[in-house]
Amino acid sequence: MPQDKRLQITINAIHIIAWTYIFTSPILFAREPMHSDYYRHIPHIITTFFSCLFFYAIYFFLVPKLIYKEKKHYKLLFLIVILTAIIMTTMFEVLYNYLIPYINKRFPDFFGLPDNPFPPNSFTIGHIKIFLEGMVRNFTTFITTAGVAIILQLSLRWQRSENERQKAETARAEAELQVLRHQLSPHFLLNSLNNIYSLVAFDQSKAQNAIVELSKMLRYQLYESNAEFVPLKKEVDFLKNYISLMRIRISDTIVVNTSFDYDDENLLVAPNILIYLVENAFKYGLQPTGKAAITMKLVVKERQLTFLCTNSICRQTVQDNNNSNTTNTAGLGLQQVERMLNIYYKQRHLWTYGLCPDGEHYQSFLKIEL
Repeated sequence: MPQDKRLQITINAIHIIAWTYIFTSPILFAREPMHSDYYRHIPHIITTFFSCLFFYAIYFFLVPKLIYKEKKHYKLLFLIVILTAIIMTTMFEVLYNYLIPYINKRFPDFFGLPDNPFPPNSFTIGHIKIFLEGMVRNFTTFITTAGVAIILQLSLRWQRSENERQKAETARAEAELQVLRHQLSPHFLLNSLNNIYSLVAFDQSKAQNAIVELSKMLRYQLYESNAEFVPLKKEVDFLKNYISLMRIRISDTIVVNTSFDYDDENLLVAPNILIYLVENAFKYGLQPTGKAAITMKLVVKERQLTFLCTNSICRQTVQDNNNSNTTNTAGLGLQQVERMLNIYYKQRHLWTYGLCPDGEHYQSFLKIEL
């Protein structure tokens, strides 16, 4: 059931229960309900009935017309409420204290009421003190009714606005995730094709193996990673395929150490977050000459994921990227990781990255509460 419909049903139920309670409370809480003198409750029923009309006139008409427009008319609403409360209070006190007792006394058969249908002294003609007490009591009732109506209507409007804001935020986040996913596929595909292209010239067998690995990755990208969350094992297999693809083109002087340890392979995770970190390590960690090392360690235990990725720094690669006029795809990738973490795991992740103290290695550490 939609959230707005559930909210409306809840509000309607509250209204029905509240007014039923208000109308019946004098009878329900009478000492002897079965032998209660129901004529005594007539003023309460009449006052409550008009309070109900007053409530919904403010709730459905006055507040939407005077407050929800571009120009707010708070003073006019306040004036209308005060004047209406004074008029109704005066009308009821005259009716209860003078008109009904007078007509009932002169024409006993007109109302068909007992000689004394109301509480003693409540309708004594000319009793100014009781009249003023009734005025204060009913005026307070009407003002309270108006205040509750205004507060409830404004609260309901705020709740609906908040629901709409949350829907818009969710839709925006989903659209942004789609954009991020579409940015990932061409990016990694371009890098992978460049790797395969470099292999074709000198080792066709390795190139064929690379195409097989690439096909596995594309299958995952096309058919698996479009879901909001994917099983952990599939995401790990995707990382392993990418690492296998990269191993084909690197020399024996580059050491790649990987470790994947998880206690639940069916645990769901957000796709395509870790691949940016792995891709970044290979992009900046491969030395044209000399030794280099890339280390990746993934541990998932008790719904907590930790990923540590460390790579040697290739100064030449960094310099080439800094001097290039093209977009720094590594920087873009790190921005995407940050954005995806904030969408999927807001306030449930810790991510640190940067140079190690020795200045020769770069490290990225990520911890997520799944």
